[in-house]
Amino acid sequence: MSRCRTVQLLDCYLEVYHHVFDRDERRSLAQLITNVMYRRPRFDFGADYFVRCYQLECHCLRLQAQLVKSILTVQVSI
Repeated sequence: MSRCRTVQLLDCYLEVYHHVFDRDERRSLAQLITNVMYRRPRFDFGADYFVRCYQLECHCLRLQAQLVKSILTVQVSI
């Protein structure tokens, strides 16, 4: 996956992590961050749709980062 997109998503989750004080919530968030770091695109290298599948995986990652950033912005403004 696009490293830059992954870093953007991780930055959002790390910002959230720094604002969470509940021990269980922090543990859950740490697991989520770990899952994002180890996520790999799902595709078949031998298939004709390899490039398109990779592009869609990167797009999903971008959308997830935008969603987390939007939620964080709303929570901070409250």
